[in-house]
Amino acid sequence: MASVSALTEELDSITSELHAVEIQIQELTERQQELIQKKKVLTKKIKQCLEDSDAGASNEYDSSPAAWNKEDFPWSGKVKDILQNVFKLEKFRPLQLETINVTMAG
Repeated sequence: MASVSALTEELDSITSELHAVEIQIQELTERQQELIQKKKVLTKKIKQCLEDSDAGASNEYDSSPAAWNKEDFPWSGKVKDILQNVFKLEKFRPLQLETINVTMAG
């Protein structure tokens, strides 16, 4: 049977480890709160940026699909060349040209 002093020593060790775990939990909880706050701020900033861009902050291009179904953009020649010479295709799938043009325009 283990001696009382050995059991007391083990108990003290466990108590000490529990205290260390409690400190780590507190630190992690504080870090979690910091990250939650940063997330809220960033989400708000992203939402504001999206609202600003939707409100017409960038009206350089028309947003209708018909406005993007053209081949007169600065990148159009290269896109057509890649379509034919790399992918060996003659035409784009529906809305593919529009998607490429929107993407290239940023």
